[in-house]
Amino acid sequence: MKICILYHSFFGETGGAGVTTYLRNLKRHLEARGHSVYIISARVKENEEKRFYYAPSISIWPLRAFTGHLTFLFSSFLKLIKVNRKERFDLIYTIGESGAFSPIIKRTLNKPIVHHLVVTWQTGLHNIENKWDLKEYAWFIPLIPLDKLSALNADKIITLCTFFKKEAIKYYNLNEERIVVIPNGVDIPERREMTTNVREKYGIHEKDIVFLFVGGTQKRKGINELIKAFNLANIPNKKLIIVGEITKDFQLSCKNKDFKGKVILAGRVSNEILKGIYSCSDIFVLPTKWEGQPIAVLEAMSYGLPIITTGKYGMVDQVDDGVTGFLLPSWNPKDIAAKMEKIVTMDYKKMGELSREKAEREFSWPSVADRTIKVFEEVIGEK
Repeated sequence: MKICILYHSFFGETGGAGVTTYLRNLKRHLEARGHSVYIISARVKENEEKRFYYAPSISIWPLRAFTGHLTFLFSSFLKLIKVNRKERFDLIYTIGESGAFSPIIKRTLNKPIVHHLVVTWQTGLHNIENKWDLKEYAWFIPLIPLDKLSALNADKIITLCTFFKKEAIKYYNLNEERIVVIPNGVDIPERREMTTNVREKYGIHEKDIVFLFVGGTQKRKGINELIKAFNLANIPNKKLIIVGEITKDFQLSCKNKDFKGKVILAGRVSNEILKGIYSCSDIFVLPTKWEGQPIAVLEAMSYGLPIITTGKYGMVDQVDDGVTGFLLPSWNPKDIAAKMEKIVTMDYKKMGELSREKAEREFSWPSVADRTIKVFEEVIGEK
């Protein structure tokens, strides 16, 4: 198969957030199975050898997200026509709002379209509780009609989890049979990495109980609530490692706090260091307020960590509550602290083993790639 992916914010071989990581790995696994994958994006440098194609977008204040995506729809459509003349694609795979021109693509190129519904943006509206939340979340509101158009006009829709499948049926009035749930994938490590250097680097001792947070320190990730919960939790020898971009706001909030060596702000780290951090941690915590399906949770599962995370969105499919970890009933620091205290009284090592088994069984990349190929082949066959 020759598959062309349209996504505004693919960053190529390095950088980017969850969707870029998903596409990077999907491309790798599909190509390993003999398929050809092409990506058109506004965030990638053109490289025909790697099958990356650039289509510009123009962001105009105050509707930067909307105007950026809208102009990308036009430029990516023109780029798609040009590249298709040479490559003759079998299928178009649109991501998020990048599929809003699906009716035009169908009429012009007569190609089947599979759409990846990352999130339903209406879900994010539920998180707007005050003016500060409005500042963080409101940018996506103009994208809702583009997102809906993308879903309505696809031949088949892939979404990450059962939660967003239900949301898509509710908000977009989609037929349930058109939606297939295929989660994010993860590469399962053969074993935990050697951790001596990492333990020395971060001052981790043998008797320490290490909680791990991986993600940006934006407000929506629940990092402020986690810090409060960690301070509340009555756990001897506790430590918390925070991995990811440290925002200026978070730095300021930590400026006058004395963590006494118990909270480690690792910041951004290399993949090798991250593997070591996963390996020397005991419990993964992500009290996020809004997600699709966090890749960091899958990575933690693959390293045999039990998970404490929000009982919503894609995390409900990732964690078996009380078996492989705990699903939080709220973002209240007291609730988070209570789960942290509870899990250390249980056999959390065994919970971690079950967490890894679940990752191998349901989220390994070979399985995710095979399920995705099956959907693509079915849509091409129907066309």
